[in-house]
Amino acid sequence: MRIRARFGGVVAWVLGATSLLWGQQLYWLGALGGDWSEVGAVAANGMTVVGEATLSNGESRAFRWTPTSGMQNLGTLGGRWSAATAVSADGSVIAGSSENASGAYLAFRWTQAGGMQTIGSLGGMWSEVNAISADGQVIVGVSEDGQGNLRAFRWTQAGGMQNLGILSGGTYSEAKYVSSDGSVVVGDADLGDGSLRAFRWTQAGGMQDLGTLGGNWSSVTGISADGQVIVGVSEDAQGNLRAFRWTQAGGMQDLGALGGGYSSATGVSSDGSVVYGNAADADGNLLAARWSSGGVQSLGSLGGAWSVIQHGTRGGRMLVGGAENAQGQLRAVLWTENSGMVNLSQRYSSLLSAGSFLEDAQFVSETRRFVVGRGYNAQRQRYEPFVLDMGAEWIGRLHWLGTLGGRASMAVGVSDSGVVVGSSQDAAGRWRAFRWTHASGMQALGVLGTLAGSYATGVSSDGNRVSGYCTDSAGRTFAFLWQNGQMQTLPTLIGTGNSMATAVSGNAVTGTTRNGSGRWQAVLWNALNLPASLGTLGGRDCYATALSADGSTVVGYGADASGNLRAFRWTQAGGMQALGTLGGRESIAYGVSADSRFIVGVSRNASGRWQGFRWSQSDGMRALGLITARAVSADGATIVGSGGGAAMLWDSLGGLRPLQQEYAGLLSAGSTLIDAYAISPSGRYIVGFGYNAQTRRREAFLLDTAP
Repeated sequence: MRIRARFGGVVAWVLGATSLLWGQQLYWLGALGGDWSEVGAVAANGMTVVGEATLSNGESRAFRWTPTSGMQNLGTLGGRWSAATAVSADGSVIAGSSENASGAYLAFRWTQAGGMQTIGSLGGMWSEVNAISADGQVIVGVSEDGQGNLRAFRWTQAGGMQNLGILSGGTYSEAKYVSSDGSVVVGDADLGDGSLRAFRWTQAGGMQDLGTLGGNWSSVTGISADGQVIVGVSEDAQGNLRAFRWTQAGGMQDLGALGGGYSSATGVSSDGSVVYGNAADADGNLLAARWSSGGVQSLGSLGGAWSVIQHGTRGGRMLVGGAENAQGQLRAVLWTENSGMVNLSQRYSSLLSAGSFLEDAQFVSETRRFVVGRGYNAQRQRYEPFVLDMGAEWIGRLHWLGTLGGRASMAVGVSDSGVVVGSSQDAAGRWRAFRWTHASGMQALGVLGTLAGSYATGVSSDGNRVSGYCTDSAGRTFAFLWQNGQMQTLPTLIGTGNSMATAVSGNAVTGTTRNGSGRWQAVLWNALNLPASLGTLGGRDCYATALSADGSTVVGYGADASGNLRAFRWTQAGGMQALGTLGGRESIAYGVSADSRFIVGVSRNASGRWQGFRWSQSDGMRALGLITARAVSADGATIVGSGGGAAMLWDSLGGLRPLQQEYAGLLSAGSTLIDAYAISPSGRYIVGFGYNAQTRRREAFLLDTAP
């Protein structure tokens, strides 16, 4: 029977484990002695694939596949069948269903330490897994209850299997997808009249009917990592099936088609900004489609009349699926904004034996390195799953920015257009603020008058305004704003004295100056460059570190009445608000998202150890692990900083890891990424400094993650 499938750690070890695998390679997954296998899910990094494969006697077994160990039989719960349908972001937790010794078909959770263990049912003889949270702690699916009804479930180690209920008057529900943190579950459920509805479930709100586009039917096909965006297909008032995008604020919205009446969403990027699937054109052809803030876009085909997108990476910048060519053959495709639709069989023909081809691409890893799908293996004369390792071809580009003639440079800010700012030594060993663009390279911004040095600290989202400070020979600092090719002094609260500008938006600058009492005060300079004190947390000094893109929100840290440092958030309406800690006595905020929803920094935990954090109004302060969290993308999904002597990356799917683990294929031998200071609002660009082995210097870098 087959049920529907659906840090610290040593950096050198991590790099060694991945660097062996950067060459382009095609893996045919084969089976477990039989002649058939199917992929159920792929880990975020693409290096763990799970699914179902047959034995020589025809029975099926759940499998786990990695490039280093190949296909591993995960066994059963005592019966003759099992299949894996979900895997955690890091590949360590696998879930699926299996027959037990009594003939029941039950959901399971597998780990290397514990093996396959059932998570039970809701009282019946059957349960099936559809999805798992990024950390593997929450599993969702559908189960038979004691009365034989099918019910959506959510499972946790602490709470076991929870029945999520039904919609009013209904008899059926199924959980199909779950947010990265496991807090939001989406699926389908029926109503009393038998019609189907997409639903969203949370612990606080229960099961919510998402409605339709005017017709009698809707179904979920995807959820963003944070659970705020849901996509699917719904019937409209005219009876057409249309792709939809749902948010709490906007409800269910028809995404439109390509001139025809039909469209279908097959998924959504993990940040919720891009929906993908297919749509009918005016001639009735079903073509791959991408919906974004710019509307609906046809992705074309390979010369035939049909194409579809199956999966995409965060931000929707790389999509994979299948398309018909001019000969009417179905071929696996990859699409990017820069390259359009690429026939993977042609692009990687050197990896294919004569007669073999890649028919359909079903998954692409968040690292933009691995594509998993199905194709024809001519050597075995059968169709089977494949894993295509594309090496470093699509993972992005690393730019070492050089220096102004000296031995070192560092980048600390980047705009959404890739304008970088930072500081570099010149040929005389003096530090100078710089602004770097792709067109002009690194250009020094000068100094104020005859001061000794200058340092850039931030750049506006359009790249036209730069904040920073200059120093004199005595070590005093003087805040500046650079724009229109000119550097100007920013006044302090008392006209003279030390000051530092630390961040800039299109209409404001923030930083720190001394007041009349000699205390450091966080300030905001307005459009007229007039400073205003932001207050204190009850203690002596207060420092501003970052500013939202619209200039409305400042973050930083200050001493409270007891002298402990506390992270703060300041707005015009709410004033200065302490953000708390991770259980210890101190915290510091270093970065804020463009729309001010997310704040990152470090805090002591209850054991007194510094940990990185991400703060939001809804979730409060959450620990990220051993990282000095410096900056966050606009959607809050990607955070950069440093830890253990290496630049670090955190995202909601892959968790915390060294940046160079993700981008090892871009680094020459001996080069390292030491610290990441900023990320552009879109998440595309990351900047910091590292060791460039080719020039033997510590240099600023720009990492462009676009494929």
